[in-house]
Amino acid sequence: MAYLKERMSKDKGNIKSAFVVAMVGVVLVGVFAIMSPNVWIGYVLGGMVAVVGFIGIVANENDYNKALNELKKLPKKIPICPNCEKELPQSKLESCPFCGKPLLPS
Repeated sequence: MAYLKERMSKDKGNIKSAFVVAMVGVVLVGVFAIMSPNVWIGYVLGGMVAVVGFIGIVANENDYNKALNELKKLPKKIPICPNCEKELPQSKLESCPFCGKPLLPS
């Protein structure tokens, strides 16, 4: 579960970065349109930067949604130690592997 949450957090950060790249590309196209409307290379470069940014948004959004779907498939109730409040492994234990306190039968 922690891995999925970490992956989702990274994906969110990557989405924000890709959005910035896309906006920089859009601004570049606008600047070249105003400053030198007859120079096509500015349009091409700005457009390429924008496309790379939008592809980054789509790719990371897809990864985020995959992780979210995996997270939804996990069991709802995860056993937690009543003493140290850490997640317990799925095996049946008599005591917490982290703090050593005996666990109550469930």
